[in-house]
Amino acid sequence: KYNADYDLSAKEGADTLAFISLLEERLLPALIYALWIDPKNYVEVTRRWHGENMSFPLNFFLPGRMQNRQLERLRLIRGNSSLEAGEEAEKE
Repeated sequence: KYNADYDLSAKEGADTLAFISLLEERLLPALIYALWIDPKNYVEVTRRWHGENMSFPLNFFLPGRMQNRQLERLRLIRGNSSLEAGEEAEKE
């Protein structure tokens, strides 16, 4: 029950909120891409980790469903309906 922002002034609190917004706007799409869209990383790390930590019947289809949700989320964030994994997306 400790709030790290409790002793901040109004200006410092606004700066904190602005920084959080910047991180969500710039770094969240990169994190989603790295974990869920990049084919090699998804197969070797993300799907394997989720598959090992789910019960038997769910581990076959839930990681794919989760990937589709993250893909749709990234499409909404970027405003681009034709998002494909590749060098162009990595450069952005």
